[in-house]
Amino acid sequence: MKFVRQARIREVLKNHPDGLSSKEIAQLTGLVSNDVRTVLRAMPDVYVDRWAPTGNTKHLHKVWMVAQIPENCPHPKERKFPNPYKTEWREVRA
Repeated sequence: MKFVRQARIREVLKNHPDGLSSKEIAQLTGLVSNDVRTVLRAMPDVYVDRWAPTGNTKHLHKVWMVAQIPENCPHPKERKFPNPYKTEWREVRA
């Protein structure tokens, strides 16, 4: 279910290149505002572009954008990557 929500939000953001607030996304997708905010925080390809004023001049809201990932984005050929943080046990010499 989470991925279905992400896909719906991603499509809405792709159709609005100027970005949308979470409230606007909720209205366009029919999702609950709290769910939209939770899903946005879990999505790796969306980001806050700017902060815009709300109707109340004391508050600002986040304007979310979706990152444009190229179709031909290369994948790594090797499956094993060296782990720079691997613990090595060594003898202590006195």
